[in-house]
Amino acid sequence: MTKPMDINDIEHEELRPHAFHLNLPRQHFYRSEGSKDDRLPYITKFAQEKARNILKLAYSIELKESLYIGNSTLEVEEVEIEDGEGEGDDDLARSNIYTLTSVTKKCTRLQSQLNTLESLKHSGITQRELCQLILHILHLVSTTVTFDYDAHTNHKTKAILHFENVGYIWDSANCDQNLGNIRTSDFKKAGSLEELESELQYTFALPSPAREALLSVLVSIMSKKSPLRAVSNASLELNANVENSFLLILHWEPLLRMLLRTAPYLHEHTWASPPKDSNSRQNTVQKRTVHLLRHARHYFIQDGEVANGRKDATACEIWDIVKRDLITQKHTHAFYRGLIVMYLLMPTRCSSEFYLERMPFWYNCWTNLDRSPEIDFLWLVFFFLG
Repeated sequence: MTKPMDINDIEHEELRPHAFHLNLPRQHFYRSEGSKDDRLPYITKFAQEKARNILKLAYSIELKESLYIGNSTLEVEEVEIEDGEGEGDDDLARSNIYTLTSVTKKCTRLQSQLNTLESLKHSGITQRELCQLILHILHLVSTTVTFDYDAHTNHKTKAILHFENVGYIWDSANCDQNLGNIRTSDFKKAGSLEELESELQYTFALPSPAREALLSVLVSIMSKKSPLRAVSNASLELNANVENSFLLILHWEPLLRMLLRTAPYLHEHTWASPPKDSNSRQNTVQKRTVHLLRHARHYFIQDGEVANGRKDATACEIWDIVKRDLITQKHTHAFYRGLIVMYLLMPTRCSSEFYLERMPFWYNCWTNLDRSPEIDFLWLVFFFLG
């Protein structure tokens, strides 16, 4: 994946201070050597440097099989982290020991530092870097792990990480799918229902505290529509002749699998493993996963050149997998599950033809159930709030 640009590679005259910074008193400004602008605030430079260090911290979080076997550790590059909140930050930044504990600390640190950066007004992270950061964190929170065991001692002998194809950056100029550092050879789809059920039993590779922190980071970034609206499926049609035009494309299948692993009770014939986390943490992770899916709908493939000429591509796929349950499985768990899936994953941008063709089916599905506030709420939000 593309590494963040160093602060020294960015000319100070290219920085665009926030209006709040420009209204600060004179003593808050300085003139950098070779700069054409004598009104560059110190706070802008500080925020820019902090943003660079935050990106370095984010990309230093990696998952490797060696983390899960015995007490083995990994040597990692030193990562400089801006001073700020939290205890033991200097030790974390300079440590050359890479364990699941240090991974969890880095995830928590990343959440704290991004919250601090927001208070500085100047983000310092470009639109493309935000997209790459979203893909990297989604890659981390969706990865699962399984183990091979010794037949005699029943000890773990090998850890196998299963990576998800969460998405890519679509460039209008060359139409390349920039998957970054995700290993495409590890991507595969289940060949049968039994294989899919087995895959849903995989556990997440990251510890729950780390996933809780990273899910908070994703929700915080994706809930702010303005920085990413131009790269969502709500953007205007891209012109291939326009330089640096791109879209953030997310795949809905990995997100659905992540939801089913987080809340296995959505399937009436599936049971969860014995809980290892507190009820509070479980509820927090579930809520943040739901919020993540609702925000991710803005980046699903819908139509145009990105969808290879297909119209309403993702919307049709999602409707096809829930149609039978919604139409025929009345007063059942399957009906409620199908409505939940459509409510969470249906893209925000669909054509008029798509709605006109399916609206009669949806209305019949709604009116077939009486006196169900939960069902009424989902349909109302789906129709009127999007």
